[in-house]
Amino acid sequence: MKILSFKKLKGSKYKVTLEDNTSINLYENLILKENLLLTKEIEDLEEIERKNKDYSIKEKALSYISYKQRSVRELRNHLKSKGYEDTKIEDTINYLLKNNYLNDDNYAKSFINDQVLLTNNGPKKIIKELEKNNINPEEYIDYIYSKLDIEERIRKYVEKNLKTNKKSNLQFKQKMLINLINLGYDKESIERVLNTYKVDEESNYEKEYLKLKKKYQNKVEESQLDYFIRNKLYQKGYKNRDY
Repeated sequence: MKILSFKKLKGSKYKVTLEDNTSINLYENLILKENLLLTKEIEDLEEIERKNKDYSIKEKALSYISYKQRSVRELRNHLKSKGYEDTKIEDTINYLLKNNYLNDDNYAKSFINDQVLLTNNGPKKIIKELEKNNINPEEYIDYIYSKLDIEERIRKYVEKNLKTNKKSNLQFKQKMLINLINLGYDKESIERVLNTYKVDEESNYEKEYLKLKKKYQNKVEESQLDYFIRNKLYQKGYKNRDY
């Protein structure tokens, strides 16, 4: 069937108008591979449509991995969400692996580097994230720890939070311990760093005392108010003191 015209569309597609005034949207790479610009003719329309569908999944895959490295699992899930057949997905993944467009080793190292540079996450959390994408973390344990100065990262996190801390020494350290464990650091390293810090409670104590006084001054007998507030502060981890 003769081709009457080609019209560029968004992305890498062209609208190809045929001699019967019907049209088909074809990928640029397919047009070039089939020499359609030169021959201006399609001999087997059904075959071209089949090949175009194959190009469609490759284009989707390449687009998905073009602006961010992806794991094989991420790409597979993405293509499944677009409704492509499993066999076509696996063929596409094998093509990308063979041509090094897709590489789980590169993905894993890039992911680890991003975690180190852009997050506060510790080794345990990084390992869990790798597992979610079917990456064997055992292969990257040494790489992870070579990139992380564990105690220095903990120290920076503690010092950042210390600047805005309004809690007692006990409360602050308990909060840091929980937060850092959730971020993937081991308890021993956290406690070793926390033991080098001590919160200056004086100004925080005064602020908390006045805050509680305002809250309870109309709810507690005046003669009992001071004792009541001191007891509240003690429960929060502040030591008893003269006020």
